[in-house]
Amino acid sequence: MKGLRIILATCFFALSNYALKADQEPIKVGLIAPMTGPGAMMGRDMRDGALLAIDRFNAEGGLNGQKIKLIVMDDKAQPAIALNSAKKLIYQDTVFAVGTTYSPSSIAVIPLTKETETPQFIAGVAQKILEMDNPWIYRPTPSDSVLGGAYVTFAVKNLRLTKLAILSESTDYGKGGRDDLIKTLKSYNIEPLLVESYNIGDKDFAAQLNKIKNSGADGLFVWGLYVEGAQIVRQAKQLGLTMPILASSGVLQGAFLELAGKDAEGIYIQNYFDAKNPAPHVQVFVKEYNEKFKYEPKPGAGISYDAMTMLIGALKKVGSADKAKVIKEIKSTKFNGVIGRQECDNVGQCGRGALILQVKNGVPTVVWSSD
Repeated sequence: MKGLRIILATCFFALSNYALKADQEPIKVGLIAPMTGPGAMMGRDMRDGALLAIDRFNAEGGLNGQKIKLIVMDDKAQPAIALNSAKKLIYQDTVFAVGTTYSPSSIAVIPLTKETETPQFIAGVAQKILEMDNPWIYRPTPSDSVLGGAYVTFAVKNLRLTKLAILSESTDYGKGGRDDLIKTLKSYNIEPLLVESYNIGDKDFAAQLNKIKNSGADGLFVWGLYVEGAQIVRQAKQLGLTMPILASSGVLQGAFLELAGKDAEGIYIQNYFDAKNPAPHVQVFVKEYNEKFKYEPKPGAGISYDAMTMLIGALKKVGSADKAKVIKEIKSTKFNGVIGRQECDNVGQCGRGALILQVKNGVPTVVWSSD
């Protein structure tokens, strides 16, 4: 009888432990992204890229049975909404980490993640992000300085352009790109011929484009997002601008090709991800993504996939959801991600790769790589 009680007690203890393990709280990760409004396609891509990595991790058993749960908040690409979303995720949902999309929203959230010691992965590329002294951030996206420097090198050395104009949006993203373009141009002893700006939501760019047309510029950098980017490209062609147009990575994040139509033909677009990249690990990602979501991944999907891959890898290495240890492990990570080489510095900049594509027969095609 005593032996039976011991056996029953042992079975009950084992079953209790199993129940606790099965019912344990998930590791919650928040994603703050525009799910509605002009940036919704970028938000969708960020969500799905993260889910691909998370679903694989969960299917493999998670962290000793502990799964990751993604909580998505729609910030409509508005910094104030992004900050309120982050407060809810951190204080109410008690997330382990948060991700942010565009630079203005990322910048709005950074002071909060620093105060609460919450890991934050960032897609936005504004230089200001790296100057905010937050040891809890990491950015898989190549920075403005990486992208801007590569773009100027391509324009000057490959296209032989010397009279360059800049048209950028008036956000931190646009200003950061503008400043890095100017900085790299100066390293070639070139001053921009003209620097113009516009606001998100603007629809008429005739004033800026006519100034650029009449300035004698032989090339135009456009640093912004896809809605305005498509309108700028279409209006430039309507106004008779024949110079090469070199657009930033933000222009290709959404439905740019659909919005710009045939007017996109021939323009250059800087990027760090291309679904046609023949690298085996990129093609594995593209195949899995296509099978799961039924559409081809864009750069935003690659960003969040690499961000979650880094987070998951650190969780596995550390063996627990210890925020300080996990962010430290992320900062020491070195690997070739789907958006290029990832190697973090002391301020959290990890992405190191750059591609330049040209639209040929309606398809963005890689014509230059920093690797």
